[in-house]
Amino acid sequence: MSQLLLFQDSIPSNRNLIIDVVGDIYDSAVNSLNVSTGQVKKYNISWTETAQFLDKLQSLFDLTQVKAIVIRAMEYEVMTFKESYEFRLKCKEFCDKNGIFYFVGNDIHLNAIAAVSKTCTMVKEGEQVMIVMSKLLDLVFVVKLIREKGYYRYLSSQMLYCPMMIPCAFWDFEPKKVIILHNTGANQSAKEEINEMLKKHNPIFLHQGDEDELEKEAVINKVLHLMGERNNQYDVRVACTQAWFHVRVNEKCLIKIIPNEVLPMEKSVIINVDPTKSVSLFAKFEVIPFELLQEIKLLTLNTKKAKITIKVDINLFYDFVVEPFGKPIQPPSPTPKVRISFNLNTFSVYLQNKNKEYILEDFDELKKTPLYISFNEKKPIIGKSALKLYETKPAFVVFDLIRISSISNADLQNPKWGFKLEKENESMMVTVNTFEGERRTSVDLLLALILKHARLLVKNEIGKKMDEIEVEFNSFIANDMLKKNFIEAGKLINVKVVLD
Repeated sequence: MSQLLLFQDSIPSNRNLIIDVVGDIYDSAVNSLNVSTGQVKKYNISWTETAQFLDKLQSLFDLTQVKAIVIRAMEYEVMTFKESYEFRLKCKEFCDKNGIFYFVGNDIHLNAIAAVSKTCTMVKEGEQVMIVMSKLLDLVFVVKLIREKGYYRYLSSQMLYCPMMIPCAFWDFEPKKVIILHNTGANQSAKEEINEMLKKHNPIFLHQGDEDELEKEAVINKVLHLMGERNNQYDVRVACTQAWFHVRVNEKCLIKIIPNEVLPMEKSVIINVDPTKSVSLFAKFEVIPFELLQEIKLLTLNTKKAKITIKVDINLFYDFVVEPFGKPIQPPSPTPKVRISFNLNTFSVYLQNKNKEYILEDFDELKKTPLYISFNEKKPIIGKSALKLYETKPAFVVFDLIRISSISNADLQNPKWGFKLEKENESMMVTVNTFEGERRTSVDLLLALILKHARLLVKNEIGKKMDEIEVEFNSFIANDMLKKNFIEAGKLINVKVVLD
């Protein structure tokens, strides 16, 4: 039994014990840490099976006295992600059932907290701190942190096989402060070599006790900080150590969460729905291949777009959602309908006719028409021919229509433009060379030329001039200015524009 040196502002509570599980899950040790008295008791419990282990904890401790259970067992070294997830889930369910806070800790992360907290190391926001830890024999661990607003963020860690490798850690890192944390299991000669190599950085020295007291104090500080019972300005945020998450549509990866990203984490993306494809979530630990965790078929959605969201909490529990985004798809109509789908640099015209929707090829037999307009002839030319003309006569060609129709001032410029962009009253005006000389035109008139081009394709297909066109945007989110310009463009040619 040992005693920890604790801060004096511990909050009184009926629950004063933190159960700290350390070591390999098949050869683990359990420490009980009393947050009020600092008393530490150690128990040797064999981990033969998770349920039996949790039963053993219940028989050893009065669970109404337990504030938190911290698992520092390195299960990712011997388990797949799925096996680890099941193990963590059982522990969480046990804790939830008994009103106990649950946290999956990491030795390197806790040592980093101990190093900056114990030494009261503080730097300015954006400045970096390096922690060099002497470990067993000649091994050295290097942890890199950066100061954010109110906390430290974990950047990376690396294991070095001897102190001579320490200079490698400085190749891409310029710490404002360096902390040396010596472990009792390290060779004395290795410690001396580390001290000598880092002498020019004026390091701050710290020594881990025989019973890893600093780690245990860090466990208490971290738990109380996470529970909101004690604010620690030296806290190091939890990082996604050792784990990778991939969200894929077929083989294409759309979202990645990689080691060292701060948790909890939420990422999302909006995609076009292809009913023949699926969205899948994969995960893995460092040395183990990716495993499929969940698959959702896009066929189940009744919208043109879907929003994919992945959330990962501090214990690597995830929430994976694929949900409809936008208006529901209307059933096919026998009445002809036209839809223009815009990317940043191209557009496609879709015609729904006789209960079937298909893409119309343009006059160059393309299904994706380049968003280029040339004015070197009496009638404006749209698409591939305008793009080709840009190579020899850029001053006659207007492009970047989506961008210039999305802004309300003329600050945006591009050296590749052969035209000029200016603001007149509340309208954005383009000056471009034409076959009759230099002319000025508004962006909504340019968009009207695109709408007119699409309407002509439809008329050639079905012999009817459409008076309503649906406009949708892919790979970007349209702002209010762009939407307004499209509506005004429709008015110029007596077409009602319906925005998706």
